[in-house]
Amino acid sequence: MDLKSIKTLEYHKILNRIADFATSSSAKKQIADILPFDEKNDIFTASEEVSEAYTAKYKFNANPIHSFDDCAESVSKANKGITLTPAELLRICRLLKAGRIAQNVISEIGDDTKELDKYVFAYRTNEFLENDIDRCIIGETEISDNASSALKDIRRKLFDKKTALKEKLSSYFRKSEYSLYLQDNLVTIRNDRFVLPVKSEYRSMVQGLIHDQSASGATVFVEPFSVVEMNNEIRSLAAKEEVEIENILKDLTRQTGSFAEELRSMQDSLTSLDVIFAKMNYSVSINGVVPKFNDKNELKLLDARHPLIDKDKVVPITIKIGANARVLMITGPNTGGKTVCLKTAGLLCLMAYTGLMIPCAEGSEVPIFDNIYCDIGDEQSIAESLSTFSSHVVNLTRITDALTNKSLLLFDELGGGTDPIEGSALAIGIIKYIQMFKATAIITTHYSALKNYALSCTDIINGAMQFNAQTLKPTYKLLIGVPGASNALKIAKSLGLNSKILEFAYSSIDKEVLKLEDLLSDAEETKRLAEEELSENRRLGEELNVLKSEAIQKQKALTEKLERLNANAKAEIKRIIANDEEKADELIEKIKEKLKEADEKVFFEAKALRKQLEDIKYRNDENVKSELAAIDPAKITKGKKVSVISLGAQGTIVDVDRKKESALISIGSMKTAVKFSDIADVEQPKPKQAVKKFVPSPKTEEYVIIPEVFVIGYTVSEAIELIEPHIINCHLNGPKLLRIVHGKGTGALGAGIQKYLKTSPLVYSYRYGGFGEGERGVTIAEIK
Repeated sequence: MDLKSIKTLEYHKILNRIADFATSSSAKKQIADILPFDEKNDIFTASEEVSEAYTAKYKFNANPIHSFDDCAESVSKANKGITLTPAELLRICRLLKAGRIAQNVISEIGDDTKELDKYVFAYRTNEFLENDIDRCIIGETEISDNASSALKDIRRKLFDKKTALKEKLSSYFRKSEYSLYLQDNLVTIRNDRFVLPVKSEYRSMVQGLIHDQSASGATVFVEPFSVVEMNNEIRSLAAKEEVEIENILKDLTRQTGSFAEELRSMQDSLTSLDVIFAKMNYSVSINGVVPKFNDKNELKLLDARHPLIDKDKVVPITIKIGANARVLMITGPNTGGKTVCLKTAGLLCLMAYTGLMIPCAEGSEVPIFDNIYCDIGDEQSIAESLSTFSSHVVNLTRITDALTNKSLLLFDELGGGTDPIEGSALAIGIIKYIQMFKATAIITTHYSALKNYALSCTDIINGAMQFNAQTLKPTYKLLIGVPGASNALKIAKSLGLNSKILEFAYSSIDKEVLKLEDLLSDAEETKRLAEEELSENRRLGEELNVLKSEAIQKQKALTEKLERLNANAKAEIKRIIANDEEKADELIEKIKEKLKEADEKVFFEAKALRKQLEDIKYRNDENVKSELAAIDPAKITKGKKVSVISLGAQGTIVDVDRKKESALISIGSMKTAVKFSDIADVEQPKPKQAVKKFVPSPKTEEYVIIPEVFVIGYTVSEAIELIEPHIINCHLNGPKLLRIVHGKGTGALGAGIQKYLKTSPLVYSYRYGGFGEGERGVTIAEIK
């Protein structure tokens, strides 16, 4: 790629931002030297590597990059037999650990990281060396006691000797005859020997060797003769410790040197992986997408954003060129964004050739150009005594001599810096030369001659930087298909230039030129408004699609949940019925036993058990079920009592959905959706009326009539509707007791009924039934 153009497009600033995402210093150095690839296979590979890194992180939540250091110099030293320091060995250990983790992480992902595999399987790991260093080195200057048994033994002896020596010297502080001579009660070290701080004037009072004195001369440091031998033993042990440490370091260095080639390969591979993941993380930070590459010289950048402009300020632009026209001629006002368009197109191509995702919308395409040339900005060269125009011509000469049909040319203000007539002629000549080679070019200009020439060519398409006629300010959006007006006088007016000057300016312009400029402005404004409307329609359409998709997903989830609940409900009902059949025989036996007893309360309990048995028999009677036929759908109405054929159970219709030909049926405390074809008609039972029940009174031998309402199988709200009229009737006409049979079940129905009774102004009190009254399956209410 053309290095001058790469610099002009500020590609190095992209590299600086990528480097911020790198973990290792070696990766940061490598990133600084990256250049875009110019071979198709290299570009494809680089792009695939970044895509795989994205897959690893965001699909598998895997991060193979762990901190490691540049160990190239240390590895080289080890290979030469030069003993490594603990700090260098720690860096080697971190490298080994990073290599092992990267290999494990990538290998676990599988087939989704084929390009990354070649890096992690380019080297061998060495856990033995990694563990050895980790065991022996615990700091950049510190060796572990466990590095060797000999070192551990030496350090144990050293500790014992030092403890004994300190204790001996400390005894001087406790002796009254020495307290006057000592400066501080502190054992200190001078020349690697333990000494006492003695006041200078009393140096002769403490017999021993003087090793040093304080800066002020007030203190001398004396090694008493009594501890000289102990100090010598400590020095001897310390020397042995140093020798043993040196042996340990040499052994670890030898192992490192023998693994040097693998370590170099590991360093290179991890550095490359770090670079790839830095590219990926930078791509994500700019909301980049993977572009599609083509060989048709078609550049299609949708909603492209210049990556070096602040995210909150950058205006997305769409650039399409190459399908029908190979040259895009962009016109428009100064500071309207024409140069940014050129740089965006060139820089995004360079980024794509580096393997980066580019800040565009999905569907963007980048052709494989053999080179990108640009002539942008002030090319004046004082050193070479070249004017701005001359510098542009020199650069254009270099570019046109090298261009091919696979080149991308980016020319800013082509033909500028000289007489407009001659400059326009030169620019048209260069454009024709480009057309002759069928190269791809994006050119900005203010010259009307170039706009008119573009209109006369089928392989050139006009583009305009959008200008808002109402605000007289650029919008920085690119309109493809219409030439733009420069709007120089309008902008000058908006900036406050004297109206008389503008009047003179307008009078000096050819009327036809003014008319053309007005037509261009009108066309540009019309397209701007149309694109704004189209953009709004697209936005609304996208929102509608999102809402529609969400609604479909919610409906699907609800349908699945309802089907799951229905299946569970049906299974539960079948289980209950099966259990009922097992209980039937038990109930019969209980009835026989109760009837044998003489107690009158027992009689009524037996009667209640018989009622339960009859309900079970009715529900499970196969003969009854076999006679049931599907009901006429017209008779299926809310509140109707029906039978579910497949379950052999009765229930009440709660809701009807004729579109789906199904009904929601309440069976006991459960509700289930049932198809019309599975519903049979049954004789509609009359509403439960108060049943006269005779309870013999032990005292009077007379009978008291207690009304009874049966609400088993109803919901709480349905039961209350049945109970309420009976309460009112008892309140007005008596008797003052009401027996409510709700069954035991889960207890929810009884609890709900009693909650209602508690709030009723007509109810004095209530209780569950006692022995012989149905117990917790019955509530007895006393009515006011």
